[in-house]
Amino acid sequence: HNTKGMDIFVQDDANKTYLVSSTGTIFWKKQLSSPIIGEVQQVDALKNEKLQIAFNTKDSLFVIDRNGNPLSPFPIKLPGSATNGVRVMDYENNRDYRMLIACDDKHIYNYNIKGAKVDGWKVPLTDDVVVAPVQHTVVAGKDYVVFVDRSGNAYITDRQGGTRISLKENLGTPVIRFFLEQGKDLGRTRIVSCDSLGNVYRLSFTDELERLHFMDFESTPFFEYRDINGDGSLEYVFLSSEKLSVFNQDKLLAMSFGFESPASTTASIFQFGENDVRIGITCPQASEIHLLNKGGADSEGFPLPGQTMFSIGRINGETGLTVIAGINGKYLSAYSLP
Repeated sequence: HNTKGMDIFVQDDANKTYLVSSTGTIFWKKQLSSPIIGEVQQVDALKNEKLQIAFNTKDSLFVIDRNGNPLSPFPIKLPGSATNGVRVMDYENNRDYRMLIACDDKHIYNYNIKGAKVDGWKVPLTDDVVVAPVQHTVVAGKDYVVFVDRSGNAYITDRQGGTRISLKENLGTPVIRFFLEQGKDLGRTRIVSCDSLGNVYRLSFTDELERLHFMDFESTPFFEYRDINGDGSLEYVFLSSEKLSVFNQDKLLAMSFGFESPASTTASIFQFGENDVRIGITCPQASEIHLLNKGGADSEGFPLPGQTMFSIGRINGETGLTVIAGINGKYLSAYSLP
């Protein structure tokens, strides 16, 4: 909040977390009992422009400040074992946060930023556990909170957890992540997911199901649904250990990239500008990280050395972009992005 730069937050395989400065100095390290689940998010819990870090493990929900101290009364012990990563909602963009998280008792819980369960939340019960993070969208001025269980059953509620729309159609299994395609009305607003065979399902808020098949996969691919080429239309992104394939809405191959060494089947999407979206992929065995542009080629200077998923940010404030990656087991490396 002073320099407008960025610190690096990381967890190692022994479940120890670290906050590292832009120059590589370790500010602090804290031992956790288990791995962080899902994304780490930032909040301004005190509404004073100073940010805290929000995340969860299987047992607890955390909000910690830049000094590594928990914001009271966090950490909060969860009612069961968490099955997804917490999703922080800011419905009105006024920092009155809601933190939605699923547990193995098949309930969705809702906490406010003060660590209390939200009054009036109906604690929805699902048919199967929810692994994918909860999502939120607004259509025609109404809020829709969306979650999908592992068996492909979709649930759409209001802000209080009450059923807003009941859907009968089922998405493919297992659902470990999904995307919301927002439209001007309920018929053009869809839940999009990919099953273990690479089949894509698009389920509208009016319960119309569309199933698409693009190519065959030997194992479950990583799937992303984003506007990759900046044309205003969403693309279907599939990543296997051998190849990245991107298809447009006409099911035509728009981009592909083959890997000489097996790729980690997780990708990161980096938005550099309205028409500049790039895909980050790691090949751990070759110790290479790739940043692919919309033309299907590595960005200038890539591949770079690295063995983990990586982050890109202006760690020194307004200066150029820096790539942060893990390498050689116990090290973080920083590279200037050309």
